Amino acid sequence: MATIADVRLVFEETLIAWHKRDWGLERTCFNAIHYLILLERKPGCFDHAPLEHYPRALLLAS
Repeated sequence: MATIADVRLVFEETLIAWHKRDWGLERTCFNAIHYLILLERKPGCFDHAPLEHYPRALLLAS
């Protein structure tokens, strides 16, 4: 489900995720918070992810 301003992921009438739409070309929007469960199981999964704008303490605390 999407509007001009945002994108929503809905499963069986439950809102799973919501993101502000990014109209930039060839950019990846990466929200580390959405991957915390994966990070617990595979701590090295973010080794090559674009996380430079996240505080290091937030990433290490998870």
